[in-house]
Amino acid sequence: MSAGFPHRTSPRPDTGVTNVQLGVWLLIASEVMLFAGLVSSDVLLRTGSQDWPSDVLPVWPAVSETVMVLAAAWTTGRAWRVASERHTGTPRGWVAASALLLTGALASVAVTWQGLLADGQGPREATVYAIFFALSGIFALHLVGGLLAMLWALWPTTPESSGFVAARLHGALLYQRFLAVVWLVLLLLLYVV
Repeated sequence: MSAGFPHRTSPRPDTGVTNVQLGVWLLIASEVMLFAGLVSSDVLLRTGSQDWPSDVLPVWPAVSETVMVLAAAWTTGRAWRVASERHTGTPRGWVAASALLLTGALASVAVTWQGLLADGQGPREATVYAIFFALSGIFALHLVGGLLAMLWALWPTTPESSGFVAARLHGALLYQRFLAVVWLVLLLLLYVV
């Protein structure tokens, strides 16, 4: 236990979670409210529209983004397991894989945006595009947050800080899983419904 900040790596007796876990859960709670408001706005706009277009968004970039976001959550889980089992090695390779996957998902968003804008299908053209650009843009900002969380998790990488790295990677894992769930909801909302 650190003199300045207790419960950095060990659970608090009253809540059963570490400070990192508590902070990430509070962040996720606020983000759930943000995305709930955005999704409900989309639903209201769809139900208020007499003719909502379907099949106007490119599907394959969304499929590749889905695979990358889910794989990033899995590799973050592997990084956390490696950091938790201190004798098995370093989590750096798994963190690098997660960072590459998140970067690929960001690139997929950028390619989709570029293609839509090149075809004259920007946010001003139709409400469906405005919603898509807003939701995917906010999600892309959260992907950047996931990348920053991965860097934050590995910031102190001295041998005596391995418990702290494991605690931070657990927080990053919670956030990556949240991103995966949010993307699946957005995928259903934008491409299926």
